[in-house]
Amino acid sequence: MYDARPNLGAECDFARYYKKKGTKELCLSKYPIGSYKVRRDSTASCREQFINEMNGVLYDECFNNIVNKNTYIPIPKASIEINDKIKPLDGKLFMMSNSLANSKYINKHNKELIKLLDYILGTISVCLSFGKDEVVRRELKSGLPGKGKVKKGKIGYWDGFILEYPLLSPFWTTSPILTSFITGLARNCLSYGMWYKDVKGKNIDESLFDNVEYKRIQDIIKNVDRESAKEIYYEVIIPFVSGDDVNNAKGMMLSTNERRKSIKKLIDDGFQTVFRPERMQKHWEKYSEFYGFYRFTNYINNPKSVLKYENYRRI
Repeated sequence: MYDARPNLGAECDFARYYKKKGTKELCLSKYPIGSYKVRRDSTASCREQFINEMNGVLYDECFNNIVNKNTYIPIPKASIEINDKIKPLDGKLFMMSNSLANSKYINKHNKELIKLLDYILGTISVCLSFGKDEVVRRELKSGLPGKGKVKKGKIGYWDGFILEYPLLSPFWTTSPILTSFITGLARNCLSYGMWYKDVKGKNIDESLFDNVEYKRIQDIIKNVDRESAKEIYYEVIIPFVSGDDVNNAKGMMLSTNERRKSIKKLIDDGFQTVFRPERMQKHWEKYSEFYGFYRFTNYINNPKSVLKYENYRRI
C-alpha cells in the first residue's frame, strides 16, 4: 500500500458567539461569521506541519476574539440563522499534489477520488457530526456528495493539481486531534486510490465497495442518516481497512485495533461527547500537550489513564 503525502490546505468558516451577561447563554455576535485559510506553499508535507500552520492561522484569524471592538467565542458550526435566514458554514479541505505521481492521479482520476472521499470521509463525518445544523446545511444543498473540483496551481517547486473537497462542515477544526484524524483519512483515500489503480489495475470504486451502491452513500450524506452511516462504517469500511493489503500500511488511520478502539466513542456517540465545539479555542491552546491522533490513541488505550475521554471533555 502506498503512503501518499499530498500537501494539505483548508478554507474554513466559524461562527462568532458571545456569552450573555450574567448567564451561560450563547448568542450570535453582531458579526456572526469569520473565516480563515490554511494553504501550504512548500514541498514538505505532513499532518504535523499542517496542524502547526493551522494553529498559527487560528491565533491570527480566529482566536484574537475581537472584531470591530466586539468580543466573541469561536464555534465551528455547520449552519447558523441570521435575520431569519440560514447560512451554511464550510470546512473545505484541499489536497495539493507535491509529486508527479500524485499530480497525475489527482488530475486524471479526480472523480474516482471524490467518490472515494465520499465513501470513507463523508460517511465517517456523518457518524461524527449529525446535529440539526448539519441537517440544515445539507438541506441548503451545501456540502453535497460528488462535489469537488481540480485546478492547476504552483505548490512550492511543483506545477501540479489541487483537489478541493467541499463536503465537510467545520466540525473537524474543533480540536487538533480531530484535524489530525480527518486529514489523515483524506490522505489515506489518495493512497488507496493510487495503489488500486497501479497494483490492481482498477478504479477503486469498481472493486472496493461492490456491495454498496454509491447512491446509497449519497443518500446517507444528503440526509445525515447516522444509523446507516454507522452500518457502513462497521460493515464495510472497517473490514476494508482490516484487510491484508491495508492493515500493515504506514499512515493508515484505522488499520489497527487500538486506533479503531480510540475513535469508537466518537463514531457511536458523536464528536461533541468528547470535543465540545464551544471549547474550540481551549482545545487548540492545549494542542502541544494533547497533540495528534496517535497520541490520543496511546492515551485512550493506556490502562493507567483514568479519565480518558473525560480529560478532553474537561478542557
